Amino acid sequence: MVYRTPWRFWYSNSQVFRWFGMIQVLRSVLS
Repeated sequence: MVYRTPWRFWYSNSQVFRWFGMIQVLRSVLS
């Protein structure tokens, strides 16, 4: 269940998505 997921899971995921977004921006700029 999503609402039963620990907040740490969402926090770590937000960190991963943030890094992924930064990488995507860097790739678009360098390309």
